[in-house]
Amino acid sequence: MSKYLAEHVPAGTRIALAGRSEPKLAELRHSITDSGSAVARDIGIVVADALDETKIGALVRSTRVVIGAAGPFAKFGSPLALAAARSGTHYADITGEAAWVRSVIDEVHEEAKRTGTIVVPMSGFDSVPADLGVAFAVRTVREKTGKSTRAVRAYAKTRGAGMSGGTIASGLNMASDPAASRLGADPLCMIDESLGADADSAVKAPVTARPGSGAVAAMADRWWFDWRDEVGAYAAPWPMEAVNTRCVRRSAALAAASGSPLSGPGEAFAYTEWLATGRFQTALSASLGGVVLRTIMGIPGAVSLLSGMLPAPGSGPTDEAMARGTFEYTFVAEPSGTGSEPVITMMRGAMDPYVATAVFVAQAAMLLAHKPAELPGHAGGVLTPAFAFRRVLQERLEETGHFSFTVGRE
Repeated sequence: MSKYLAEHVPAGTRIALAGRSEPKLAELRHSITDSGSAVARDIGIVVADALDETKIGALVRSTRVVIGAAGPFAKFGSPLALAAARSGTHYADITGEAAWVRSVIDEVHEEAKRTGTIVVPMSGFDSVPADLGVAFAVRTVREKTGKSTRAVRAYAKTRGAGMSGGTIASGLNMASDPAASRLGADPLCMIDESLGADADSAVKAPVTARPGSGAVAAMADRWWFDWRDEVGAYAAPWPMEAVNTRCVRRSAALAAASGSPLSGPGEAFAYTEWLATGRFQTALSASLGGVVLRTIMGIPGAVSLLSGMLPAPGSGPTDEAMARGTFEYTFVAEPSGTGSEPVITMMRGAMDPYVATAVFVAQAAMLLAHKPAELPGHAGGVLTPAFAFRRVLQERLEETGHFSFTVGRE
């Protein structure tokens, strides 16, 4: 991520590395300067422990934009995110911890709106492809049919190098916290109550007991697989669904609250997401694996035992393995009303999800640094990538040559 920024930020931009170990930061800076970038030769170093609120406060006040990259975010991310929002410093991160994002929403969403601070969690592979892909699908439905969109079904395929220790640690940390697990299990956990009431009003639907339900339809998270003719593959559960669906549903609620709902008047917007595979064995393994994992996580002491057996934070796939990675999403969007066939769109990435994460959050940060007033989410708040950036970030990603958004299954 740091190397990508050093090689791609506009001339005159200064960047700095922040962390608790000065020797490690210096080592990282040295590895980046080998790229030959003029910006890389002027990279600053800021020593600040993620939990030291005084130093974190000074850090955010010294910059226009900060990127959060230290997880698990429920353990280490709150001081940075909260300090940034309260100091008027724009913020983006790479978390996939929906329950933690909800805590940030509760803490600073209204304050960030008052100060015009743009806070965009989930700006990595969690959940840029899904969130921007749905926004593109909804625009395509509008352009092709003139209608709103009542539902989007997403099917993902990845060819990656495996999970990093940080990703595993975040998952285990969430599993070890019963309250976070319960909150994350709520399909509408990222829709706060005040936003829900606004969203209900925006779509002229009756306010119900569940916040936001008039604007966003929660569909139960799947645990088994079935065949889908619309994509010619099995649809099976996969871990990203529990993250991406929450993010997309918040995008739908934010859109409804702003007076531009994705679905038609009085109609709830539904989003679901699956792993797509042509192999029965893979679909069966994904389904059974999820059941087994949830069972193990329910055993007292299992999380601590697994923590000592699995890769630790800081470890991850090799560069060679990641060089072979790719991913793609197929979106099947249902126009509102009747009489229109589903519209199919795709989002593809010609790189490993971890490498893509660096590009996603770096491009988001550059937009926040140089064009915040021109962004759709310029009014501020704890936003999603789609609501904060919409097609502006999509176009930036397409310009890199590594990502594409297309209509139809090409």
